Amino acid sequence: MKSLKSLLRLITISFILLLSQISCAKQSDRDYTQQDPKLCSNIALSCPSGKLPFYDNDGCGCQPAKAPANSNRYYVNTAPKTCLNLLFKCPEGQNPFFDEQGCGCQSSEDCADSEKKLLSTASQYQSVEIKDASLSFEIPKTWVKRGDTTTWSATAESTALIGFNWVEIEGDGWEPIHLLPKPANILGPYNTDLGWEKGLLYIVHIVAVPGNTKDTPKSTDKFEIHTIIPRMEAGIAYDFYASASSLEQLKAIDEVHQHFIQSGELSSIRRYVSEDAQECQDTEDLNCDVGEQEFRDDSGCGCMTLPVEDAVYDN
Repeated sequence: MKSLKSLLRLITISFILLLSQISCAKQSDRDYTQQDPKLCSNIALSCPSGKLPFYDNDGCGCQPAKAPANSNRYYVNTAPKTCLNLLFKCPEGQNPFFDEQGCGCQSSEDCADSEKKLLSTASQYQSVEIKDASLSFEIPKTWVKRGDTTTWSATAESTALIGFNWVEIEGDGWEPIHLLPKPANILGPYNTDLGWEKGLLYIVHIVAVPGNTKDTPKSTDKFEIHTIIPRMEAGIAYDFYASASSLEQLKAIDEVHQHFIQSGELSSIRRYVSEDAQECQDTEDLNCDVGEQEFRDDSGCGCMTLPVEDAVYDN
């Protein structure tokens, strides 16, 4: 009889546990789009308003946006290496982030707080103007320029650096990905708002190439973050990037990288029609294109393209 009571008690406990599991399953707020974690790396998750993407051991999908107390950050995944293979889309008003704990989405308020913090240390930075690109930005005063390039690092030997490239956009076949290094494993794009302009963020992994001779020694892996900003109205595209030989090095220069990309300031693009003062005085109509404004200065006269805020390349 005692044995029967023990058996019944065990069955009752097991039944209660089963009901509890069923109840938890019903109350789950995760909506799985795909239940194969391997296939999830090929899905660009985009969730409806009020929900954010997630990736776990059972797959991926959308769930209600929940951030820890006193934090504007939401982690999509908490494995940094896994994050290198995930392509997720943050909702309007949020930007993607990657750190030593993983990756996810952060609110624009968090970005604004970061920008204020960076501006408070402006005395540690100096402005660099790229006249041909009609743009200026800030870099640390103590960082050194690498040769004749628009690349800077903490020391001349450091493998962690920040850099800037720009190209003229010609023809309809141009794509932002054309600015990225090749060959490489590329993850993106992620839409990002820098405050002064919107852009496209890419994560790039350049795999080491074995050397065959003394003249071509084995290369090392590189990890890069590229923020590409197409100025379609001006026919120019910018590429702000950070490069390092490891994710740890990228994290170490993150504060400098953030200040670098958030400090951009656009200027108008001037196209001189004439550099003859007399000719400029005699010419009433400079025949500027749509979207351009006429200008006259000490160097001559021509047509000027003004910056257009929030002009994002639609790919």
